[in-house]
Amino acid sequence: MDLDDQIAKTRKESALREEQRSLPLPAGVTMVKLNKQVTGLRVGPEGLATLSAPEGVRAPIGRPVTVKRGKLMHSRVRIKLDDGSRLTVRPYLPREKGLIDCGKRDSLYRGSSSNSDDFLVAIFLLVVIVVVLLPAIYLSVRELAGLSPRCKLAASLRDELNTTLVSRTS
Repeated sequence: MDLDDQIAKTRKESALREEQRSLPLPAGVTMVKLNKQVTGLRVGPEGLATLSAPEGVRAPIGRPVTVKRGKLMHSRVRIKLDDGSRLTVRPYLPREKGLIDCGKRDSLYRGSSSNSDDFLVAIFLLVVIVVVLLPAIYLSVRELAGLSPRCKLAASLRDELNTTLVSRTS
């Protein structure tokens, strides 16, 4: 199989996945990320169930007692179940993931890789941290502690103004 055949095969597979993702989901099913894995969450009268395989095999997980949005990450939903366990899910936008993706790890979590670009990214991040972040932290701490020249000048100006106010009142 030559390179052109591999490219054509990959394009066909990609088009098939996109077509599968555009199909409507079954009633009451929302695609979510649960434990770093793409899962269909089915909400029904019997409670919640997960679809962890493209075939639509359901695994009941219980009835929700409380449902809250995340405090810091508002796109997350925190669910407390009747057995006391808690779930945190992140819903996907429509057509972002489909039943064909059930059971797969989310693309943000690729696991370990030996890609040579990872080394370059790490070096770039290290340079950014050293060049930008550390001086910014140093300058911020210096400003907050009142050790910067501008803070010292403001303190002396405040003292000068206070002496002016005291001398006028006397």
